[in-house]
Amino acid sequence: MFYPNEMIAPRKTSPPKRRLIPKKGAILLDVRSLPEYAEGHAQDAILIPIEDLGFFKEVIKGWRRPIMTCSSHGVRSKKAVARLRKAGIPAFDGGQWESWK
Repeated sequence: MFYPNEMIAPRKTSPPKRRLIPKKGAILLDVRSLPEYAEGHAQDAILIPIEDLGFFKEVIKGWRRPIMTCSSHGVRSKKAVARLRKAGIPAFDGGQWESWK
């Protein structure tokens, strides 16, 4: 089992902008809609809208890597974590996508 403190390194920039760096091969999963993602997204983030998580859960399991979720304000990110964990996928809330720019 992975734990959040094992997956992110300490901040390397000064507040208020923060950049969390996934460790241990975590995948950053953006759960916003396609139009939101097209307006801007974190580098290397993979888009799977929250509505499509059920459809892609077997694909995500096949990655065999922990998942950090992100969304616009962090609300969908938290919901996505709950859904992924229920499916047996190690997932953690990464909050707002802008934290990952």
